[in-house]
Amino acid sequence: WSEQAIPDAGRLYDLAAIPVGGISAAGQNGTVLVSFDDGLTWTNRGPGGSGYARHHSWKSASEAYVVGFDMFYRTIDGGNTWNQVEEPSAFGLSEVYFVNENTGYAVEDFGYWKTVDGGENWVLIQQFTGIDYRFRTLVLDEQHWMSVTSGEGSELWETFDAGQNWSMVYDRNSNASHCIFRNGERIFFGTENGDVLYTDDLGINVNNGVDNLA
Repeated sequence: WSEQAIPDAGRLYDLAAIPVGGISAAGQNGTVLVSFDDGLTWTNRGPGGSGYARHHSWKSASEAYVVGFDMFYRTIDGGNTWNQVEEPSAFGLSEVYFVNENTGYAVEDFGYWKTVDGGENWVLIQQFTGIDYRFRTLVLDEQHWMSVTSGEGSELWETFDAGQNWSMVYDRNSNASHCIFRNGERIFFGTENGDVLYTDDLGINVNNGVDNLA
């Protein structure tokens, strides 16, 4: 590993791939850093401001979304200009993702924003039952997702109807899970304790790849 010096970037909380090449990192003060040389050099193309990004996602090389505390922005020109999509709640947004070209979601603690026209318009849907404190979602198909929670429990949940109904399939009994991703048929998710949890059967059996000596 080699450290990349990025002056004035502040803390960075999220890393994403840019379609057709490139990577980006988002964090404090509305920063969205982009690199097109495998991380050797970086340019800040974020919306700025006093908020911080928790998550960002690229639909294409030109269209991206960044969400977080006091942040819900969209760009359609690769980050040169940004427009605020909506005013987020006091606690901010945790993640943003699309399941197809038109349908996308931006998640907050007790609900989510939804678009069905490719990001042009968003509607807030409050959800006070089922899963709370969603933080990251793994889209298996348009209807079938798995999510982890953060803040008041590190749980693994599953939905087969695009988030209308959820069932919890695993509870780590810790405070937070901050990531979930898939490699082949294996799904990985971690916790604030340093766990590297994985499952090959959608959470029926969960293994820990870490011997936590703490």
